[in-house]
Amino acid sequence: MTTENRPARIPALQLDGTVHLEELDSQLLRGNPLSDPSVRPVWVYTPPSYGSDLHRRYPTVYVLPGYNGHLSMWLTHGPFRATVPEMIDRRFRDHDVPEAIVVYLEASTRYGGSQYLDSPGLPSRGGGGGTAAISPLLRTVPRRACRYRVPVSAGGGLAVPAAGGEPGMNAGMEPGEARAALAELLLAEQPRPELAHHLAVFAPLIGSWQLRVLNYERDGTHSETDAEWAFGWALDGRALVDVWLSPSRTRRAHDDGEWGMSVRFWDDKAGAFRSTWHGPARGWVVPFLASATSDGIVLETLPGQPWRRWVFSDLTGIAFRWRAEEHGPDGQVFVRQRFDAQRNSSR
Repeated sequence: MTTENRPARIPALQLDGTVHLEELDSQLLRGNPLSDPSVRPVWVYTPPSYGSDLHRRYPTVYVLPGYNGHLSMWLTHGPFRATVPEMIDRRFRDHDVPEAIVVYLEASTRYGGSQYLDSPGLPSRGGGGGTAAISPLLRTVPRRACRYRVPVSAGGGLAVPAAGGEPGMNAGMEPGEARAALAELLLAEQPRPELAHHLAVFAPLIGSWQLRVLNYERDGTHSETDAEWAFGWALDGRALVDVWLSPSRTRRAHDDGEWGMSVRFWDDKAGAFRSTWHGPARGWVVPFLASATSDGIVLETLPGQPWRRWVFSDLTGIAFRWRAEEHGPDGQVFVRQRFDAQRNSSR
């Protein structure tokens, strides 16, 4: 796909913002069964503050014409009614709504329909006016070259279909982009400086691990499986988040098992770490208080909860051990589960 940028004001419009006239040459529309053009005009509206607030990023609204619609329809006005771009511009100017980039797409066909995402007769994910075509203009540097300042994780925004049709739209982000957006907001490079001395106890765990898992029954029998465990700093460096899944992804076709996570952070009032395990497959939400030991970390459930103790030990940076303890019927401590963890050198 290639683009041609021709920033300009459309003379017929009275705007505080600016409409940039773009052209998109969509490879997906080349040779389409209707012989519709593959080069499509696109209007990209930037709001009034865009030119002066150079560090600000903006959400994006996609305006999708419906059946029998076309790009120039947005210039229609009456003696007492402004055009759609002028009405939107006025909302931003009067601070009725937060400013945004507005993308007006052209996707009409020679028969009055629209060439949108997965339209019949097009290759999968085709569409001259969908986000698959326009998104390279809007994605942010450095992940991809872009012209417009949108949120770092953004690939799109809200779809606004016109009356007379229901155009389809991929909801702003591709699946990979959505994952990247979540990871960007969730994960942190390092703990916050004022919390570093507390969170340092978790530093040997940061990274990805393969686990040998032993599950023990009260009758003395046990079973063995494997698991994966990954740890990372999170929430602006205030916490540690980890994800645990067993069996590992290579064996999950035969056993869905559990796929859960914990969030751990320092609580000054408690003088300890708070750690909560979420295990959706079994419906578990287990809060703990945690503290450092001479060779690891110990977690115990809160008063009023069934007693459990989870222990990290023998932390060496390349390996560790973990065990889960609970009370047996006789009140004695019973080891329910053990892990032997080895660091993944490639992750």
